[in-house]
Amino acid sequence: MRSIAPLIFTLISLLPLAACEDAYHPENLYLATTADCANWVDSSRFLLPDAISVLAGAPDAVGDGSLDLNLSYFMPRSVQAQFTKYGFSITQPHGAAIARAKIVAIDRRAPTGPDKKLEYLDKQPTLFRGDADAEQTIFRFRLRFSAPLPERFDLTPAPMIVGGKTYPVRTFTYRLFKDRQAYGLCS
Repeated sequence: MRSIAPLIFTLISLLPLAACEDAYHPENLYLATTADCANWVDSSRFLLPDAISVLAGAPDAVGDGSLDLNLSYFMPRSVQAQFTKYGFSITQPHGAAIARAKIVAIDRRAPTGPDKKLEYLDKQPTLFRGDADAEQTIFRFRLRFSAPLPERFDLTPAPMIVGGKTYPVRTFTYRLFKDRQAYGLCS
């Protein structure tokens, strides 16, 4: 018994560490759940650790034939994260790159803070941080794609670094819904 006592003590002492291990388990990393991606989706929210979330909204057609995609990053109070790379591209479903986005606008807003401030940013931030005086801070990106678009494509935002660990972000799938004569998120 004496020879296994250190082993038992070691295993028991590791139990609290195992309980503290990262409990985050990502939701479905790919929005399209059917082969033909036939279901219209108004928006899609993806949760990351520390209550960070990424929301893809419905795309907007622009008069010149371009398409604007909207992504919002919700950062809780005093939480921070960063991208692993800059820029946004769309790809063939699970495939090759089609086009790189032009970032048309980035705004940072704290809708629940005392000032309810809105700030327009001139470049993609290197670090996202939730304001200390607001319940959450929202970073909204408006991405424009001007190249001729296929009937279906994917947008996979860069992975995020949260608490020193890298986490993937959902691939948002879009397609042309001919009955609506518009592009939309699909599942």
